[in-house]
Amino acid sequence: MSPNSRLNLITATAGDLRPLLEAGEFTSVELVELYLAQIAAHNHAGMKLNAIITTAPTDRVLDEARALDEERRMTGPRSRLHGIPVILKVGSERSGYLR
Repeated sequence: MSPNSRLNLITATAGDLRPLLEAGEFTSVELVELYLAQIAAHNHAGMKLNAIITTAPTDRVLDEARALDEERRMTGPRSRLHGIPVILKVGSERSGYLR
């Protein structure tokens, strides 16, 4: 079974992702790329969920994911959520919130 067949991006929890990161089956960079692709495919296109107003710049989140992967490799994870992508839901639109 390939790692991708073990991961359902729609239902995966942090508890599902952590062992995959720990086992080296996925990197944080790979997870970020998968989630960004999922957002692109279904937010304004595909299922047209319109659930996400904005994401941080791709180069920025990938740089952060690379740094977290390197830290995991060099010293191990610093927490149980180390390198796991998250989405924050803001209750109301706020000017300049994600800049």
